[in-house]
Amino acid sequence: MNEGTGREPSGGGEREAMETEKLDELKGLLRKVAFGHLLPEKLFGDLLPKFYPISFADGERVLQQGTTAGAFIIISRGALEVKVMSESHQEVTVKTLKRGDYVGEMALISGTTRNATVIAHGPVEAFLLSKSAFAFMVKEAPPVHEFLKKSAEKREKDTKKKAGLEKGEKPLKGLRSSL
Repeated sequence: MNEGTGREPSGGGEREAMETEKLDELKGLLRKVAFGHLLPEKLFGDLLPKFYPISFADGERVLQQGTTAGAFIIISRGALEVKVMSESHQEVTVKTLKRGDYVGEMALISGTTRNATVIAHGPVEAFLLSKSAFAFMVKEAPPVHEFLKKSAEKREKDTKKKAGLEKGEKPLKGLRSSL
């Protein structure tokens, strides 16, 4: 289920085979994401059927700060806004993600709750990888795990800076201090 919307990815519990056009789009997207070059060819092929196409309407919550991690998402069309709640209870937009960007890795890697709320900014199409499929990916490709871990550490630092220091706020409540 989508943790922000309560919807099943790709239309209900039974997964249908991904149409050729979507599969080709996913192949191209995976090759272009920041960690795509680190995926071994065999693993690349094994991962494709584990992704689900999913879409979000403008303003729809994709991920919710403070919830348990359940998915990793790569954006294929549209934009997602990453927002965090500061200690003074102000929602602060810290980043806008677009095609080829991904979200959800921080909590999946650390095993903690979500650090941010992610909201669709206009209609969004994406590909979702479940928690178990994500775990398979990082287990089978240690360089991908290391890359995503470092990326998550940088994102966390940037998020704290943008949400806390630039706005004169206290550091974010609930943001972990280490991965």
